[in-house]
Amino acid sequence: HTISARIIREPKPSVLDFEVEGIYQLGTARDGLAANAALLDVSAWFLHADVGYTFPGSAKLRLSVEYDHASGDGRGKTYRRFDTLFGMRRADLAPPGIYNAIGRTNISTPGARIEITPSKRLDAFVSYRAMWLASREDAFSTTGVRDAGGDSGSFAGHQLEARVRYWIIPGCLRGEVNGVLLAKGRFLRSAPNAPNTGDTAYLSTALTVVF
Repeated sequence: HTISARIIREPKPSVLDFEVEGIYQLGTARDGLAANAALLDVSAWFLHADVGYTFPGSAKLRLSVEYDHASGDGRGKTYRRFDTLFGMRRADLAPPGIYNAIGRTNISTPGARIEITPSKRLDAFVSYRAMWLASREDAFSTTGVRDAGGDSGSFAGHQLEARVRYWIIPGCLRGEVNGVLLAKGRFLRSAPNAPNTGDTAYLSTALTVVF
């Protein structure tokens, strides 16, 4: 079962806006893939909070700070890894596509964001996040990197993300460019199965046709 609640004030010029959302999951889950694996009680949760301000003017410049926390699994007989179930990946901390490192599970991340919409055809944003594991013994977010002993620390790294979108044909064809830099911290460099690939740079482009 997933139970959630949210309170929100939509962004408007010269007004302080905010959003707070909490989700709790409970039930049972198998401790493994075998049909006879033991059943574990589930107790997992997620919290999102942000506060922003939109400056007056045609550019619709908005500054905000935000925080996300999704529980991870650990020692004990209770399963605590939050399952995002479904939804937009963009709303889940990272862009869509093959960059699949950051999602709503085993993560604690404060961040800041700058958004701008200078015209009806153009919008852009830049965001920064510092990222920690909610549980040292579980895999970090959706990376699959794990230290079951919890000896690799809890700091995963920094993520810098940007996006620019433009309506090439208003209301019909829109292009966008996404970019991400993941500067790995101690955990993503020293965990037993961490890939020795250095920092991650991701770039994607897309065209969306609206019928």
